[in-house]
Amino acid sequence: MWQVIDPVLRGQEGPQGSWTFSVRVLALGGPMTAVSVSPDSTQLAYSTCEYPDSAAEERAQPPAAEDYQYEIALVASGGGHPMRLTTSDGYQNYPAWSPDGTRIAFLSAERTFDHLAQLFVMAPDGSEWRTLAPDLYVENHPPQWSPDGEWLAFVARDEDREQALYVVREDGTELRRLAEAASSPVSWSPDGQRLAFAQPEDATVALVTIAADGSDAQRVATIDGWQPPYGDPDPAWAQIGTLAWSPAGTQILISVDDRVPAFVVDLDTGGRTEIGIVQVYVGSGKTTAFQGVRAAAWSPDGARIALVGPTLAAIVSADGGSPQGLAELVEVDGASRWQPLNARVLAPPVDATGCGAGVAVADPAANAGLVADCAALLEVQQALADGAALNWSVDRPMSEWDGLTLGGAPLRVHVVSLGEQQPTRPPPLDLRRQLPAALARLTELRTLRLTHSRLTGSIPAELTKLGSLETLDLSVNQLTGPIPAELGQLANLEVVSLSENRFTGPIPREITRLANLEMLDLSDNRLTGPILPELGQQSAMRELKLHSNQLSGPIPTELSRLTSLQVLSLGGNRLSGPIPPEIGDLTSLELLSLAQNQLTGALPAEFGQLANLVMLFLAENSLTGSIPAELGRLGNLEILDLSSNNLSGPVPSELGQIETLFSLRLGGNQFTGCIPSELLANVSAYSSSGLHDLGLPVCESAEL
Repeated sequence: MWQVIDPVLRGQEGPQGSWTFSVRVLALGGPMTAVSVSPDSTQLAYSTCEYPDSAAEERAQPPAAEDYQYEIALVASGGGHPMRLTTSDGYQNYPAWSPDGTRIAFLSAERTFDHLAQLFVMAPDGSEWRTLAPDLYVENHPPQWSPDGEWLAFVARDEDREQALYVVREDGTELRRLAEAASSPVSWSPDGQRLAFAQPEDATVALVTIAADGSDAQRVATIDGWQPPYGDPDPAWAQIGTLAWSPAGTQILISVDDRVPAFVVDLDTGGRTEIGIVQVYVGSGKTTAFQGVRAAAWSPDGARIALVGPTLAAIVSADGGSPQGLAELVEVDGASRWQPLNARVLAPPVDATGCGAGVAVADPAANAGLVADCAALLEVQQALADGAALNWSVDRPMSEWDGLTLGGAPLRVHVVSLGEQQPTRPPPLDLRRQLPAALARLTELRTLRLTHSRLTGSIPAELTKLGSLETLDLSVNQLTGPIPAELGQLANLEVVSLSENRFTGPIPREITRLANLEMLDLSDNRLTGPILPELGQQSAMRELKLHSNQLSGPIPTELSRLTSLQVLSLGGNRLSGPIPPEIGDLTSLELLSLAQNQLTGALPAEFGQLANLVMLFLAENSLTGSIPAELGRLGNLEILDLSSNNLSGPVPSELGQIETLFSLRLGGNQFTGCIPSELLANVSAYSSSGLHDLGLPVCESAEL
């Protein structure tokens, strides 16, 4: 029987190989968090907020919400009256049965959520408390017993807040610090010889295995999607829901959170298989909803995996096959309850026979290619979270379908542009698992635009089958992982826009092979490493946007070869060194942004050659020296921001020659002398321009 308490899963297969499923069926009267099934599957130890603290129980009035504390209780698997195991005020959570069923490990703290929990064990009746590592503060994940029941593994912090993986004997002796670790679950190998855990690695998180004695650490894979949806990502506090060694000891299962699928890593090959609850259909309608995986667990034979998403639970084969729906979370009388999934069927096949009926495609006999495109797009519609809102139907000509453009002779689909016009905000959609097979059949596709679609996962290599693709726009989504090198095989690409996602790793060198590339926008991601000098070979490039990443190193002088470049935006990175004077050779530039970096040295006088420049942003660097008088030649300049540097000397009067200048920011520097009166005639407002903040007098006697 699978025993599943959202979001933690445990279970074992029934005697006839049948599977049953229960989620929160015990109706215990209070919210549950972690649960642990006894080795004989007859009892559940769980943490709950249904019990008020002792002070509240002594008062006459009913307890308030803040009076309830996390406590641990025990109940029979088949139901019945629960027995409270802990009665101390504060926080008792994450129970874990020992393999022989004689002890329960758990975390205890004086106050709820103060991150100062310590590791304890107790008898199954709640007696015989014993602390195992009194000088360590354990992170909020269940402690893990070794298969022989002799050791407990956990991630904890010491008094200096150093976070590491530890093991300790069940009697509290032989405490061992094994390795630096992220705040995540840990897992023993079935033979008890090794541990799997997450380890921070610069700006990423790695899956690592290590021998139980702390030797032979081996990096297995990169864990993607660990970043929180809001706030600055910190690998030490990675969001990881499940980390579990397979029963055979050959694979490791990982779930991150409910924005992305789970995945299985093969320890022999390093390959990975993504596992997700893909899509759901209700009745005869076509309402779809993608779900990521909040928690996951292996079946005892390792052949299947149970998954829990935000509102769905399923079982899927370990090789990534189709999921079998089991339960759904519904609202009943204002409360959320799990119930069996009877009316829904996961991922039914698409019936595309209507594509050849003569309506969607006017002359199907003469245009088999468009009929095939019709069938592929219906699969895309099925996968899209709000596909029902699209007007794609075999009862409507494809020329009228939302977001499509047909072209060529015979007609084929040339443009798929979805996202911004979608009327509702869709749930996340895993790009890798749900779309590539269908999209790859649109062999004449020129433009693929899926912006603002809440796409998750990584970019699948299958997109390289779109050999005619000229524009790829996947901006403003939640895509993760590295940018695939396979994009370099799409020789016809002219526009690549992957901005505002969560891509990590370096810029793939293969992108520099795209001889026709006119725009490359990788901004607002988490890319690291240098800016590739080979980008200077893209002679057709008009826009290069790499701002708001974590790129480092110097600005390559080779970028000065991009003579057609109109936009160069490299701000908000960690670039260092001087600004190459050769940038002055980019005479087609209209926007140049190098702000918010670590650039040093002088502002090149060669910038005066950028006759077409409209906007120049160099704020928040460490530039020194004076403002070159040559900037006065920039007759089209409208915005100049040099604020928050270490510039010095006088403000050159030549800037007053720029009649188009209306925004000038010079604050946060060390200028001397006076403000040239010529500037005041052009800058739109003295008080709002930043000139007032310089604290310098105005040269001559101009009226302010």
